[in-house]
Amino acid sequence: MTNLDEILGTRLQIPVADAIAVHDDKNVKFVDGSWWLPNQNRNARQEFEIGPRIRGAIFLDIDDVANKGASSNPKNLPHMMPSAKLFSAAMDAMSIVNKDHLIVYGQEGCPYLHRAWYQFICMGHDNSKVHLLEGSFQDWEEADGPVDFSAKN
Repeated sequence: MTNLDEILGTRLQIPVADAIAVHDDKNVKFVDGSWWLPNQNRNARQEFEIGPRIRGAIFLDIDDVANKGASSNPKNLPHMMPSAKLFSAAMDAMSIVNKDHLIVYGQEGCPYLHRAWYQFICMGHDNSKVHLLEGSFQDWEEADGPVDFSAKN
């Protein structure tokens, strides 16, 4: 059993201290799954790109990685589950592979980050390797987890 297996195991929720302990492991990816309703006047992608964010984190935009267009989404509903092909291409672009442990997190008060977790599960990522951070990004920051304050291009 590796140290990673000892710390994360197959738990759904990962305490911030444990997530910090595995942050630098090459088989762990942190995924910001934040998303806000339009009437909340927040843009999760923009907040992620401006920073701060967990150092090395990836942003999963459920509006971008979604079925769009008349053939796959005839009613043009927002953020519909993507096709397997689209999801696979998005994961390739994010350098996420099935052996990776994913720790999905979000901004404080974000009730929708579970959708990102659910999307990984539905699209076939190993259920035992998709975790939720027990707490928010702000909890991570307060615990002195590695943070990137620079803006992304």
